[in-house]
Amino acid sequence: MKLQCCSFDELNKKIRDGNHEIVMFGAGVLGQVTMPQILLKYDLLPFIRCYLDNDKTKWGSRIELFGKSFPVNSPSFFRKM
Repeated sequence: MKLQCCSFDELNKKIRDGNHEIVMFGAGVLGQVTMPQILLKYDLLPFIRCYLDNDKTKWGSRIELFGKSFPVNSPSFFRKM
């Protein structure tokens, strides 16, 4: 993983060109409402693999977005990917 600052247009291009997956961090309001709307605008919802969250009570649950279901895992799941 390489973190870098770029516009959503640049991010969109990088995800598509590299066929990368998106791992969402945070299963709260930002992760379930705000970011999905941005990803929907750029047609990136198909690239979401899963959610990670620090809240143990959310692990093993699923988040439903626009007719698709995504698992919520612990942050340690990222190391296994």
